Amino acid sequence: KVQITNNGCTIFSKDTVVTFINENAAISPSPTAGFCPNDTVTLSAMSADAGSTYQWQLNGSSINGAVNSSLAVTSSGSYLVYVYLNKCIDTTSAVTVTQFAAPPTPGIVTNVNNLACTTTGISYQWYLNGQPLTNSNSQFIYGWQTGFYMVEVTDANGCKAKSQLVNFTNNGIEAISIEKAQIMPNPNEGTFVLNLNCPNSSVIQITDMTGRVVLNQTQNSLSGLTSIDLASQPNGLYMLTIKSGNKLWREKVQVVK
Repeated sequence: KVQITNNGCTIFSKDTVVTFINENAAISPSPTAGFCPNDTVTLSAMSADAGSTYQWQLNGSSINGAVNSSLAVTSSGSYLVYVYLNKCIDTTSAVTVTQFAAPPTPGIVTNVNNLACTTTGISYQWYLNGQPLTNSNSQFIYGWQTGFYMVEVTDANGCKAKSQLVNFTNNGIEAISIEKAQIMPNPNEGTFVLNLNCPNSSVIQITDMTGRVVLNQTQNSLSGLTSIDLASQPNGLYMLTIKSGNKLWREKVQVVK
């Protein structure tokens, strides 16, 4: 109330209730990274005042129906929230939320009994007939079974994309069991040696990530060290396949110059 004194007379005003709004409203969490397509980020208005009402804004415009203390965000932009209590208004600082671009749909190429993903990622998961394949998390796999194959690729932002199904038929070729087979060095600068023994006529084939054959040669037998030259090829991951009769041996080769 207010007391007024004039010429020795004193009067008092009626009691008035004054409410102070918390001026420390903020948005939590404050995003430091983006989110993937089809995901959401939940923003919350942090205010200690019970009975507050809210209005969220995106890029300076009010969001229709966004009047709760939290907001599920599905698109990029600058977000802030107005906090109302009685006739007082507070506003938060704006936070910028970024949605990452959708990763490209992976492709699959096949060569003999090998399957390769044409998209470079951080990690891979292969599926056969809808079921994840155990220990099949590299860019290349060997198709032991006939069926429908698919690969899921995770990019540097942690976003995932799945390929189309590929109907793959195993042609009956078996894996060669070579205990001491080696590629030296690996990674390499484009030249390396292949250390293995295979007494029968063998075909050495190397393909890049698109399935393009960059080397194809036939030898009557493989014994000891065999020199391989990929110096004319660009940096990248390659698949080396050795076919001998109805058997295969395969290994990844990384060229880093």
